[in-house]
Amino acid sequence: MKEIKKKIDPKYFKEVAEGKKDFEIRKDDSDYEVGDTLILQEINKTPLGEYFTKEQYTGNEIIKRIKYKITHEEFPQGIQEGYCILGLEPIGTENILDKLLKEGLDSKTIQECYERYRWHIDYYKDAIKLKNIDLTGISKLEQNRKIGEEQQEFIYAFEDYRKNPTKENKEHAIEEWWDRNQAELGLLDKEGISANDIMKEYPKHLEKLKSRPRHKEE
Repeated sequence: MKEIKKKIDPKYFKEVAEGKKDFEIRKDDSDYEVGDTLILQEINKTPLGEYFTKEQYTGNEIIKRIKYKITHEEFPQGIQEGYCILGLEPIGTENILDKLLKEGLDSKTIQECYERYRWHIDYYKDAIKLKNIDLTGISKLEQNRKIGEEQQEFIYAFEDYRKNPTKENKEHAIEEWWDRNQAELGLLDKEGISANDIMKEYPKHLEKLKSRPRHKEE
């Protein structure tokens, strides 16, 4: 299996990063194979006169594995000759670390790279991802009341688990916690603050936690 680097426009980079787009339509010029690693490098294009553009890498990359490939020969009525469709899937963090170690990078160097590019790792990794739901027809006042209801339900569920820590009560408490957060997310969305806006600020929150230990002051 091999690594293949390709350019990608910011619009499509964002869609792939957010999981909205899990395929690429590409010119079949790189001997793509299932299992290959596809590195998508974001570029900005600046017009230079009427006929030329200047391309500049932003430094952002997405690493995916090719999980399927469909060629023009296999689907001539839907794919232009000389092109192919590549299905994309995430690559687990442990595979990336194994590869770095095999390449001779020591743990200190890997940690330094992580600190440098942590924003990209934290934002684009396939882990917890907040999403907005359709609240068409729901007013801000109604959504604010929903937050109060979900907060109360969470408190009740937490108290049930505290008094009787069964698996069922634990799952219920977690479910109500998520419901409360989803309600708050909805109110923020009503004011123009999307789930993506919040996720972009998440690395800053992690930094703040480092210098804000929770201990009782004397």
